[in-house]
Amino acid sequence: MAQWESSARFRELIGVGGPRIQWGRALAFMTAQALAVEGLLVQPALQHWPASFVWRQAAQWLFENALLGLVGLIAFRLVRNESLAALAGGITTGGIWVAALWQWQPGFRIAPVYAVLVMTSCVMELLGMVLAVRCMRWFGLAVGIGRACSLILTIAMGRLVERLSNPAASVDWAAWSLVVACQLLSVSIFAAVFWAGVQAADAGKGRLSKRFYLWSIMFGWAVGETLAVLVYVFSGRSDLAASLIGVSLALAVVSIYAAVVFLRLFYKAWEAIQDGYARTTPGKALGFLFIPFFNLYWVFQATWGLAKDYNRYAQRHSLDAPRLPASLFLVYLLSGFAGLIPYVGLATWALSYGMALVMISKICDAVNAIPEAPPYG
Repeated sequence: MAQWESSARFRELIGVGGPRIQWGRALAFMTAQALAVEGLLVQPALQHWPASFVWRQAAQWLFENALLGLVGLIAFRLVRNESLAALAGGITTGGIWVAALWQWQPGFRIAPVYAVLVMTSCVMELLGMVLAVRCMRWFGLAVGIGRACSLILTIAMGRLVERLSNPAASVDWAAWSLVVACQLLSVSIFAAVFWAGVQAADAGKGRLSKRFYLWSIMFGWAVGETLAVLVYVFSGRSDLAASLIGVSLALAVVSIYAAVVFLRLFYKAWEAIQDGYARTTPGKALGFLFIPFFNLYWVFQATWGLAKDYNRYAQRHSLDAPRLPASLFLVYLLSGFAGLIPYVGLATWALSYGMALVMISKICDAVNAIPEAPPYG
């Protein structure tokens, strides 16, 4: 299967369509489902929800996403017709979810229309990805668009039901816009993580382990951002001071680990193209990034410059190796700076997160394509 192209069937894409289960792809699907919750956590952070409610809601979101992923894998494994599998998986997930709400919230009465809406939402989420993968070439984009369309339709259905049940109620468009934005952010994270997980699952052996770098960055950044949101949400709680210190330390450890792995990748990439023509050495490429103010200029040389120098290196030595998309590296840097702009930062963070995973995959493929013995040695 090509790096970007979707398979003919969604079942094969998530690893359950062949004679044997591809556990790497199945794990990628489950991981994407779980990490997608991070996008939803932005809503309580911006609306300053009560701390106890945030914990409960986050747990429910995680349970619902993980449940949909697990039941979906089972349904697509057992049912060969993908539309029927999406229907069976969605209805089963919705039923289990409604039953779980009864257990978690004693005395909570669930209206039949709500139960139907939950099941419909789960069915549409799976079916949207199935249809999009069939119609679009790039599977990372396909699962994102398919899931996004289904979630927007579900939100619209929920708004319609709310309007019909209480016609006199006023519409809080700001709140609804935030819900849609957080859902789209969640979808972006899902698509990026799933694409990267499939790349890691299908990767062969080489000097740079695509599995190590992709999984490290996926978990490092996702967990780090989640911890950052939790620190922000609970920062005003004096009774949680000790817990916040622990979470902050965990945030520091995870963030440092992800940063070290990311920098190590760039060091190895610069090291691989040292034939006397590279614009800098591996040590300078990383070391100059720690010089205040100068690093605002140097980050373009160390990142964007890597793509351009690698391509020149491959051309000089007539290597049958994939070229690095220099424009992707440039847009990644610009999106990072745009993330400093209030409100715009949410969208650019998801964009830069996805682009970083693509960059990591491309760098690993490019370096692994260079012969073990340098052509100039």
